Amino acid sequence: MSHLIEPASSGRAKCRGCGMPIAKGELRLGERLPNPFGDGEMTLWFHLTCGAYKRPEPLLEALEVAS
Repeated sequence: MSHLIEPASSGRAKCRGCGMPIAKGELRLGERLPNPFGDGEMTLWFHLTCGAYKRPEPLLEALEVAS
């Protein structure tokens, strides 16, 4: 699974760490996981700071890919 860091395309997604909305244009961490409800993958979104505390391994993987 590849994880990604990208700007939020809208302000609708909520952070899975703190539950607050991720503002449009703010950088966010997407953790890609297998979809338990069907085929393919799902993405869990986090603020970068929440991702650093809650999911440090996926954040480090995404930073390695980005550089």
